[in-house]
Amino acid sequence: MPCRISVWLSATPTVYEPTAQQSPAYVQAIAARLLDGESRLGVSCTDHAPPLLLSIRVRYVPSWLAAPTAQHGEAVVECCLELWQGHGGDPGGGELEFHYVAPYFAGSGRVHYRYQLEGFDKGWVDARTRTAAYYTNLPPGEYRFRVEAALADGTGATAETAVNVYLTPQFYQTNVFRAAVAIAGLGLVLLVWLWTHRFMIRRQNELKQLVRARTHELEVEKAELLEAKAALAEQAIHDSLTGLMNRAGIIHVLEQQLRQSEREKTSFVVMLTDLDHFKIVNDTHGHLVGDDVLREFSRRLGQNLRPYDHAGRFGGEEFLIVMPGLSEDYGDRVRKLHQDLCHQSFVCGELELKVTCSIGVTFYRPTIKDIESLLREADLALYAAKENGRDRVELAGKLAGKDRF
Repeated sequence: MPCRISVWLSATPTVYEPTAQQSPAYVQAIAARLLDGESRLGVSCTDHAPPLLLSIRVRYVPSWLAAPTAQHGEAVVECCLELWQGHGGDPGGGELEFHYVAPYFAGSGRVHYRYQLEGFDKGWVDARTRTAAYYTNLPPGEYRFRVEAALADGTGATAETAVNVYLTPQFYQTNVFRAAVAIAGLGLVLLVWLWTHRFMIRRQNELKQLVRARTHELEVEKAELLEAKAALAEQAIHDSLTGLMNRAGIIHVLEQQLRQSEREKTSFVVMLTDLDHFKIVNDTHGHLVGDDVLREFSRRLGQNLRPYDHAGRFGGEEFLIVMPGLSEDYGDRVRKLHQDLCHQSFVCGELELKVTCSIGVTFYRPTIKDIESLLREADLALYAAKENGRDRVELAGKLAGKDRF
């Protein structure tokens, strides 16, 4: 049976059928001339049905496409490929067309095909007599297209060939680009984090400054409130004219001293002092002069009392004095205080006035349980001093046969 050679050139198959007298070397030379020296064709002659020869034409494939091979029976044929210039090889091309043919002299309708694109198809695709395969939206990468031809009646030889294709990815489809995008994303996240962190730190510092400023303002306001409170407390217990404690303040001190002496079993002296004929001073020289006399008398009290003694304006021209630590033998101390307070003239501007004072004295004893008793005794002693001629000191009751110093 003569051999039959089929070669795919451009878009038209060329068929050459040698005679039986032609040697295989001659047939090889004819095939080489037909292929113009660009392909090699292996030829095999058998006594069976003519072999099926497969050729594939690929569209949209890069120029470095691997060469395909075909096997049929005992023959190995290197298939011819045609790359359509201007349509294939561009990066990112996701469409492929495969055109294949197995020329058969007895009729092309008797040849059935099946194909498979390895890397995409999961199995063989039965194409029957169709001689083209189309693929769209293929991702970049390597593929292998396999096609098989056989007679529809199952007789005769079969042929199979394959071609390797590689779809070049766009730059944004490469691993390098993906890695660069990932690094850029991480960098952007880092920049956002750094900016947010810096913003938060700046905001935190601003809040700290606001808190410090507000805290300082609150501390200043608190100090002012405390000062105002202290001033109010001072005004509440002090006399604005003399600077001494007022009646409420000195009474409070007397109550505290009484409780302390009860706990510690100690004694203290209470003196009630009154300026003699003070109404005459006001009526004769005016109340302003009277105020000067009261201020000077208060100054002398402050100078002659001990640091832990207490004095306050009890009312009008009366003063209450509390002297802790003194007991029954307090005569000399009281007598000296009386002299220091009233035996010197009071200078008020151009006036020099002689103003005396009377003092009623009592002292705390365990039998006394309240301040009213002490004040009552001191008031009775003061009344006695005035009744006995003023400018004197009188003791509440009689002590050791003495009632006057």
